[in-house]
Amino acid sequence: MNLRRLARSLALSTLVAGALPGGTALAAVTITNATITGGALVVEGTSTTGSSASLDGKFTAPIASSSRKFKFSQVYFPQTCIVTVTVGTSSDDAVVANCGPQGLVARGTWSASKSYGVDDVVVYNGSAWRAIAASGANKNKIPSSNPTFWELLVSKGDTGPKGSTGLQGPKGETGPKGDTGAAGPKGEAGTAGPKGDTGAAGPKGDTGAAGPQGLKGDTGAAGPQGLKGDTGATGPQGLKGDTGAAGPQGLKGDTGATGPQGLKGDTGATGPRRPGEQ
Repeated sequence: MNLRRLARSLALSTLVAGALPGGTALAAVTITNATITGGALVVEGTSTTGSSASLDGKFTAPIASSSRKFKFSQVYFPQTCIVTVTVGTSSDDAVVANCGPQGLVARGTWSASKSYGVDDVVVYNGSAWRAIAASGANKNKIPSSNPTFWELLVSKGDTGPKGSTGLQGPKGETGPKGDTGAAGPKGEAGTAGPKGDTGAAGPKGDTGAAGPQGLKGDTGAAGPQGLKGDTGATGPQGLKGDTGAAGPQGLKGDTGATGPQGLKGDTGATGPRRPGEQ
């Protein structure tokens, strides 16, 4: 079956080549099938030259010597859904069936720790940037300073004018009472205030109770003994006076201090003997 198809294909090529002006031959590489099926990209075709074919410069497949066919089956998604098979200096392009162009892929805010592939879009400093380098090559490349890896997709706009004040909304319902907050720290002492005016005199207080009797004073020291005076002359006997009225008994005085011992008196004259004494 395959031999018959190849023969028909060669015959058709010869016929068309002969019909073209100047006898120009058809391209050496022809893609007969390009589709995504079963989770893989399948590309089939034929080539009149070479021993191997290249798919998008990424994959190679052998060309059968008898049937001149090649077949690729790869887990691969072409960005534009168009593939190119090259054999030597000849090539052929084909649109892949069951393939939708990937387009731009939003990746959020740019991060130096992530790798980005072609058509990944990030936000940096308010502007949108599209990755234009191979996947992983632009890691740690700041979009605004690496034009080889990023192109500006959407520039950050200028700040718009301030809008007019909107209408006041309805009053909201009263919220629940919050918990009592913890006591705040003690404040610093305030400065002293001015001296107040002198108040009016208060009423005279009651007489206080009598205090306890004071302690008895110390007895004074005895003075020195005076000199003995001369004996005076005997005066005449006075008249007997009237007996005076008895006075009130005086208080008992404190016992006086013992005075100093008096001087020894003179020895008296010997008196006459009594009758009967010898």
